[in-house]
Amino acid sequence: MLLDDQRGVTRPLLAAALIVRDEALGLAACLVSLAGVVDEIHVHDTGFVDGTPELAARFGAVVSRGGWSDDFAAARNAALAGWSATVGAGRAGRPPGIPGPGGPGGRNMGLTVLS
Repeated sequence: MLLDDQRGVTRPLLAAALIVRDEALGLAACLVSLAGVVDEIHVHDTGFVDGTPELAARFGAVVSRGGWSDDFAAARNAALAGWSATVGAGRAGRPPGIPGPGGPGGRNMGLTVLS
């Protein structure tokens, strides 16, 4: 996704995704620290009793809710659904479909789009 800034310059959109549960005490400081650094904040709450989602929404975050199944990967996938592309660090190289060194057999990045 691209974003046009005030000067008309197009740049990539940078979003922060937070996976939280009962984080109301520390969440405000975290969200304030992200202001001006990221373009959007997505807070995925995995179960709350302390008002965490409402606090996040007051700071302008996009809030989603899901349960906690004792599986961080599942929570991460739910939090990032439709928001992110991930690249494994061990898969450095060229984007898929672009030949790497030595022609079409070159390494690709192993880009995974979560949706």
